[in-house]
Amino acid sequence: MHDINQEHISTDPYALPIMSEKGISADILRLDKLHPVLSGNKWFKLRYYIDEARQQNKDTLVTFGGAWSNHIHATAFAGRLYGLKTAGIIRGEEAPAERFDPRQAGVAPTGNPKKAARHHRKKGSA
Repeated sequence: MHDINQEHISTDPYALPIMSEKGISADILRLDKLHPVLSGNKWFKLRYYIDEARQQNKDTLVTFGGAWSNHIHATAFAGRLYGLKTAGIIRGEEAPAERFDPRQAGVAPTGNPKKAARHHRKKGSA
C-alpha cells in the first residue's frame, strides 16, 4: 500500500527517576510517526480491510464509530487515499460544529445501522 511508510516508526527511550533507581528501562513505540492522519493503531486496524476491499474490487468501506471518533476520521482519510467511498454509522450524539465533521473528509454518516446495511447491500458493494 502506498503513502504509509512503516520505516517512520521508531522507539524513544522513556525514563522516570524511579525507573532508573530500580534499574528499569523502557522504550515507547512511536506509532504516531507512521502518518499524520493514519497514525497509531488505526492504520494497523484498517489496512487489511482496505487490502481485502481492493482485492475484491469493492468500492466502499462501512464502519461504526462515535461522533468524536478518530476511527471515523481515519477511515474517511484512508478511503480517500485509496480511492474507496466511505460510510460511517455514527453512534451517540452528534458532534458540535467546531469539532471534526466526518462529512468534510468524505464519509457519509448515518445514525441507523440497519438502514445503512440495507442500502449498502442493495448497491452490491458489501
